[in-house]
Amino acid sequence: MKRHPNILSWELWNEEDLMGPEGWWSGTIDQYMELLRKGSLAIRAADPDKQILLGGFARPRYRWIKDITEAGYGRYYDVVPGHCYAETWWRNRIPPVEHAYGDWYYEEFLPQKNVGGSQPVWINEIGYSTLDRTEEQQANYLARAAAVFLSTAEIEYLGWYEIKDLNPGVKAIGDDHNHHLGITTFPDRKPKLAFYTLDVVSDLLNKKKVIPATNEVTVAVTSGEAGRLYKYLFKISDGSQVLFIYDKKNTLTCDVSLPAVGKTCTKWNLDGTSQTWTDFDGATISNIPLSPGHVWIFEIRPE
Repeated sequence: MKRHPNILSWELWNEEDLMGPEGWWSGTIDQYMELLRKGSLAIRAADPDKQILLGGFARPRYRWIKDITEAGYGRYYDVVPGHCYAETWWRNRIPPVEHAYGDWYYEEFLPQKNVGGSQPVWINEIGYSTLDRTEEQQANYLARAAAVFLSTAEIEYLGWYEIKDLNPGVKAIGDDHNHHLGITTFPDRKPKLAFYTLDVVSDLLNKKKVIPATNEVTVAVTSGEAGRLYKYLFKISDGSQVLFIYDKKNTLTCDVSLPAVGKTCTKWNLDGTSQTWTDFDGATISNIPLSPGHVWIFEIRPE
């Protein structure tokens, strides 16, 4: 496979932490570690410039990373990937995306991961099914997930799964949600709303140095009452700032004070359109009307 220049990295297995007859790995952790070692050595011998990823965890599992790192196997991979399908599967059993990686991620998983060599974390599968749900819900989920994970310590890259819906007449792995994870429809490949949302998020945050700065933002509710209010601010290497703000429960109006002065403020919509936000004095974005679950995205530029 080394003759294929489009292969940029190798991931050794998939969701091996889902063990047993209905999971992806039917062996033991020790057997997976031996597969990792042999696979890594073979890839580096044949194609040494490519990154090697652990198999993406369905959730970052402390037991797995502990066994791998304490055995010294951190030298066999360059990236620690995880997956997140919060709010599609197991909706009543796991938290929403804002809390999918909780205190245990910081207190247990990250310290143990760093024992193996402080490799970066990628969330290389994020998805949301439109089965029995709207395209607007999917688009808002994509924006929320991007903001949540890029503000989470040590996460460097995100990968959306997937581009296209599957043929509903062909059996897919898992249940029917797997047919509806795309950001384009079957069979005409018509873009869903999230197609344009992904384009907005990518234009604002991709291939740039992004510094989370959420703690530097102040939100003042001017009418209504906050329910489950979330805000995420990113400082960009070109001097701009990008703000994501939404309330998952209530309708309200708020003002947002920024840590750095800007000259222009653009409100980006989920469909890829935009408009200049005139209620902006350089330091405060005023009169933002939030409705339940809808993400507002602002770009503040210094010029």
